[in-house]
Amino acid sequence: MQLRILTLTGVCVALLLPLSAPDAFGGEPTVAQRIDQLLDSQLRKDGVPPSPPSDDAEFQRRVYLDLTGRLPPLAKAADFLDSKDPEKRAKLIDDLLASPEYGQHLARYWTELFVKRDGEQNKRLKADAFRVWLAEQFNKGRGWDRIVTDTLTVDGEGPAVFVFQANRLSGERPSPAKMVGATANLFLGVQLQCAECHDHPYATWKRTEFWELAAFFGRTRFEKGAEKNSQKVTEAEPPAPDPAAKGRPGFRPPANGKIDIPDALDARVVAATVTAKLPGRPQPVLSEHGPYRPLYAAWLTDPKNPAFARAAVNRYWSILFARGLVNPLDDLNPDNAATHPELLDLLAAEFVRTGHDVKSLLRSICRTGAYQRSSRVTAGNRDHDGYARMPVKFLQGEVLLKCLDQALGVEVVVPVKNAKKEAVTAVPNAELFDTAGYDELASNYSFGAPQLLRLMNAEVPRRAPALIAKLHEGSPGPDKVVEKLFLLTLARRPTAAEAKDMLALVKESGDPAKGYAAALWILLNTAEFVANH
Repeated sequence: MQLRILTLTGVCVALLLPLSAPDAFGGEPTVAQRIDQLLDSQLRKDGVPPSPPSDDAEFQRRVYLDLTGRLPPLAKAADFLDSKDPEKRAKLIDDLLASPEYGQHLARYWTELFVKRDGEQNKRLKADAFRVWLAEQFNKGRGWDRIVTDTLTVDGEGPAVFVFQANRLSGERPSPAKMVGATANLFLGVQLQCAECHDHPYATWKRTEFWELAAFFGRTRFEKGAEKNSQKVTEAEPPAPDPAAKGRPGFRPPANGKIDIPDALDARVVAATVTAKLPGRPQPVLSEHGPYRPLYAAWLTDPKNPAFARAAVNRYWSILFARGLVNPLDDLNPDNAATHPELLDLLAAEFVRTGHDVKSLLRSICRTGAYQRSSRVTAGNRDHDGYARMPVKFLQGEVLLKCLDQALGVEVVVPVKNAKKEAVTAVPNAELFDTAGYDELASNYSFGAPQLLRLMNAEVPRRAPALIAKLHEGSPGPDKVVEKLFLLTLARRPTAAEAKDMLALVKESGDPAKGYAAALWILLNTAEFVANH
């Protein structure tokens, strides 16, 4: 059988959706229009031409992957391409935001940010319940401020206990320092952990200010839950400490919101003791035993706290555009200016105005001309990163595995050997495809030879017969089967040249079923399949 190398390209044939109708944020002009005005104004100043609008196929696959982490189903992919409805893009955005897969996709994103923060210690954590709960919150349309508040103020048992387990000091209690570092990174866009042992070298944060925030978590600890091996979070008075432990920082948190600061050179020594205090706020009157976390959560998510909204919209922007308006995402400070300051201010203000509505934010961004531009390079914008074209994003491990599941219609398994290199087993494991670094930008190509080899050996030939038989239902001709293979994997129809090459491949195989399986294998191993463009 002769193996052909195919050039997989699409054709620009679509129009942008109308932006004249009010979007979810309301107001005239729409937020989508105001976003485009700011971006296009900067492109004109830079003398950079924008790429043309994406065609329907490019847009459909992009928005499905960005909002749900899934490929368009075969029938829906074809229907969208054939539809003449001028509002079909706006309707598709709304449909995806209303789908259960939307919440599941965002829950995966945020869960990975928590679970990967501490390497080996978190490998055995079970995040399933937290992911389900988080997906429900996103799908219900709860405000981001409420979701974050519920996560930080969990009392007793519940899915959000996972966040404290992912930032624990030991098996018996969460780490106040890790909780402050993690929440500041993810919810304020600040690398506050740099002030844990000394004054922040690049910001105004003092070490005492870091520990004043950590003090809000100073009495938080774990207790046994109702179920076997389960835990609950509480701020109740801990058991009496071992007298031999006296002098160690945090062995029993002092009352009234105080916390011991460990010496920077010897963690067994108490360097100082501070009381819980919020930046720029007067010293609060604290009860003897708390709870204190609700005060921290209220300050963190306060609409008057500009960092919360700015960090949030910067992160959600990065999900769609592969990078934030400020990079790194956890380094929002005056010395690290946004590429488009007015745009960041606009998005943050609208986010607060809508009650921190994530769906409305994503809807407005997806409706912009900037989001719907092609990823193709146009003369003059190859090296420009000001949103003249859509950046190419690479699928992360779990998303790639889900896309393989969809394309093959079965759960993909990857052959691996056991520790003794004896029996060969097959396991569906997203970690085998997860080669990206923690919080790495999606535009970075982090795939390596091991991942590509695993993709090539994902048992496609063995799984293909059932899929091919399904594509043959209704006895369509070979050209229709090839068309379905393209729609199934790339959400587009083949070009005339691609169809000709694929049909020749099927014919030369001598066995149509094997030929179609080879065609499918080729499509799954293209750069176009593993990328979101």
